[in-house]
Amino acid sequence: MARKFFALVLLLLGLLPVNSYAWERGEIFPNLSLENGLDPAYQFKSLDEIESKVVVVQIFNMYCPHCQKDAPVVNKLYAKLRADFPASKVTLLGLGIGNTKREVEVFRNSFKIEFPLFWDEQNRFLELFGNLGTPYFFVLKKTDKGFQVVYMHAGELQDWEKLYVQIKNNFS
Repeated sequence: MARKFFALVLLLLGLLPVNSYAWERGEIFPNLSLENGLDPAYQFKSLDEIESKVVVVQIFNMYCPHCQKDAPVVNKLYAKLRADFPASKVTLLGLGIGNTKREVEVFRNSFKIEFPLFWDEQNRFLELFGNLGTPYFFVLKKTDKGFQVVYMHAGELQDWEKLYVQIKNNFS
């Protein structure tokens, strides 16, 4: 019963406007624990273990209608990134905020997502990101202090090319 209530609350939150607090540009992004990944090839203990120069983090929730609508657009972005850059340059990953492994698997299978997805059954991401609306995108650039926030986008992508330009501009 509590699980259904929590799912309903997340669904309703997904209908709210997306303008919650996020890290500012220039700040160091938290070194997330990434042990709950669906793909064995992408099992990281933390964000800092990723060797790519740029990491794009998508915050989503499988019950969010905006995330569901956005999934094909994000898939196009991922296909373009894979076609243009090796994984050592850029990594795109999705964090299923408040989602179980099974929920993230359903989301992945329903929308044919090929990039790494991570679940959040213990609500660690939910606690970290708080009232951050979904979907939400961070573009992070690797520095000697960790990954620095260089760009953020709240809400549906609609125009994935704009985010692609932001990613491409951060390789220098």
